[in-house]
Amino acid sequence: MNAKEQTAITNRLWNDPMGFLKAHLLIYKVDNIGFGAWNQSVANKIAPGTGHRPLYFDIHEATGMTVSGTDGKKGRYFYVGPSQSGSQIGYFLPWDADGGYNLILGKDAFFFFNALMDGCGFGCIPGPSGSLKVAHHNIQCQTNGTSHTAMTASLAGYSATMNRNSYRWNSDEAEGKCSVIGIRGRLTGWWVIAQRFSMDYNGKVRILSVDRLV
Repeated sequence: MNAKEQTAITNRLWNDPMGFLKAHLLIYKVDNIGFGAWNQSVANKIAPGTGHRPLYFDIHEATGMTVSGTDGKKGRYFYVGPSQSGSQIGYFLPWDADGGYNLILGKDAFFFFNALMDGCGFGCIPGPSGSLKVAHHNIQCQTNGTSHTAMTASLAGYSATMNRNSYRWNSDEAEGKCSVIGIRGRLTGWWVIAQRFSMDYNGKVRILSVDRLV
């Protein structure tokens, strides 16, 4: 995707995040990106800021996928990932099996991307000076899945959460997943939005709901 179209998409996301996410799927795609990579650099291109350093990212459109928005109309499937050639920067919170990570969203970027959730839990809580603490927890259970009860307890100190059983389900045809996106607006600080969707085994996606967590 060229830079002009990427900018147009991020502008639409920033200006109308709820409307954009009700119409189009947006996920963060991670390919061998470890926890330490995002706060260092991508191919020696270092993003500005201190502390939890955001990454430069670019946007791609998935092919062979069918997306239905919350209104049933045809949408588009976008995924973002770290890129040296990216013109935008965003915070990224990864995940790890049977572990948990958190970070502080400050004023070093206008976007935040959480690793796609298909069994984890997420929490956020406002901090000083317009900052926001976000967490992504994965706690395994004895049946080789994740424990809704344990993760809900571990995120009890957060003021807003997206717990496993709030989005996760599966059937013979499809399964439930959740993408969490953050946007820092001009005056309103951070918005964190949960995009719940179903995906069947033929690549068909249906956006089920879009909810602002904070």
